[in-house]
Amino acid sequence: MARAGRRKHGIVAKLALLATSLTLCLVGLEVGLWLTAGDSGGWFAAGPERMTFLRRYVRRNREGFRDREFLPKPRPGVERILAVGDSFTFGDGIRRVEDTWPRVLQHDLADAGRDVEVDNLGVPGTNTAFQRDLLLRKGYPLGPSRIVLGYVVNDLEPPGANRDVVLREIYVPLLPLGRLDTFSTRHSYAYAWLRGQKNLWLERLGLKPTYVDYLRGLYADPAVWGAFASCARGLVADADA
Repeated sequence: MARAGRRKHGIVAKLALLATSLTLCLVGLEVGLWLTAGDSGGWFAAGPERMTFLRRYVRRNREGFRDREFLPKPRPGVERILAVGDSFTFGDGIRRVEDTWPRVLQHDLADAGRDVEVDNLGVPGTNTAFQRDLLLRKGYPLGPSRIVLGYVVNDLEPPGANRDVVLREIYVPLLPLGRLDTFSTRHSYAYAWLRGQKNLWLERLGLKPTYVDYLRGLYADPAVWGAFASCARGLVADADA
């Protein structure tokens, strides 16, 4: 009995030591990554680096867009152009709003003698289906004379795809924790880094598709392409109307 008790106590002590060591390693990794991290979201699109970038550099107007406040109607004699797209249009990783492509376009047109304002309606993580709906709800009521669509190769994703920042089969969770996994990825440097490493090794071992494989599959799927083409034609018809 005494020997069994000592053995059980020894196992508990070893497990406690292991848990303490693991906790200290994770805390050390968290602090180390926090001290050396940037603010562009290099490990994961919605990781703590991107959260830091949004807090430091992004200011939104009342409509939720990364731009100045929009006037209800264009000023007399001024041509209003709407820039629509995803994170490239929004300017993810670009600290100064003046360096986003919609603002650069406005400056270049002004230098060419055009009296224009280019309003940025970019929303990260969106696709063509979302952008068409966005124009119908918030874009056309602004009275634009032109629409510039910033198309990116993943914009043909099905309408529901942009409900997730990154599809789970492409960016596998570190642990099967549901929403807690998403929260941890966004706010913990260590968790986001470890999740990235897990996915890197899964790809190297051929145990999961790469993002390029995923995109190739979309373009090769007649149903996905047909739905996208129909949506794109609808967007053009809406704009023409």
